[in-house]
Amino acid sequence: MTGYFLPPQTSSYTFRFAKVDDSAILSVGGNVAFECCAQEQPPITSTDFTINGIKPWQGSLPDNIGGTVYMYAGYYYPLKVVYSNAVSWGTLPISVELPDGTTVSDDFEGYVYSFDDDLSQSNCTIPDPSKHTTSIVTTTTELWTGTFTSTSTEMTTVTGSNGQPTDETVIVAKAPTTATSSSLSSSSSEQITSSITS
Repeated sequence: MTGYFLPPQTSSYTFRFAKVDDSAILSVGGNVAFECCAQEQPPITSTDFTINGIKPWQGSLPDNIGGTVYMYAGYYYPLKVVYSNAVSWGTLPISVELPDGTTVSDDFEGYVYSFDDDLSQSNCTIPDPSKHTTSIVTTTTELWTGTFTSTSTEMTTVTGSNGQPTDETVIVAKAPTTATSSSLSSSSSEQITSSITS
C-alpha cells in the first residue's frame, strides 16, 4: 500500500502498528518508500524502515511498535506499507500521532494522498524542505497581578512572505507587578521580534 503523507505542521510524527499479525514494514520518505512521482513503479530495495514488526511463529503479537519521523509542513512524503499474513487470522491497525498529541487511525483522509505516476513532470524533483522553511520567534513580556512569572509557548505553521511553510513560535512571559503600602513598583514591558532563516 502506497501514498503520500502531507504533514500539517513541521515537527515529529510517530507512526505505530498497534498489533501485527503476521508481519509488516512501514517506510517513509523518498529513496526509502518510493521515488517521487513513481508510486506505481517497482519497489525500491531498502531496509531503512521506519517500523519493522514481525510476529514470531507461535509467539504473541508485538504491541505498539512505533517509529518517529521529522517532517516539514506542506511537503508530500512517500509512504509505503508492506504487509504479509500466514495461516488464517490477520491484523494491522496503523496510526500516526500528530505533534499536538492527536492520534489519527483508520481514516487518513486529509493526511494521505495518491497521485498517478508521471515521471516527466517538471516538478517531480523534491527540494530539501529544511532549506526552504523559515522560523519566526516572537517574544512578548506582559505585566500581571500574579505573584510569579509565567511563560507560555505556542507553535504554529503559517505561510511565510516567501510563500513557503514558516514555523512561528510565540513566547509570552507574564511578569508580576508588586505593591507595598509605601510604594508601587512594576517591571517594564517590551516586545522583541526576531527572524531566523535556516
